[in-house]
Amino acid sequence: MTLTEIKEMVATLFMYEDSDIQHIIANRFELRYLQSLHQFQIFDYKNDYVDYYEEVEETSLALYNMLQSSS
Repeated sequence: MTLTEIKEMVATLFMYEDSDIQHIIANRFELRYLQSLHQFQIFDYKNDYVDYYEEVEETSLALYNMLQSSS
């Protein structure tokens, strides 16, 4: 995925913050927006690790870097 595609996906999650939407990417990462925390969550299934981000740009770049390092 390109960084632009990731940014669009993350921005869409934020736009639908009242819904419970999750994306599974590369069968390894789960991306969701947690309205209760007002944060994005990226969960790495392979490493059993979760991280939280507040901004669309920050989340997008983190996910992009994770995908690049996992390939």
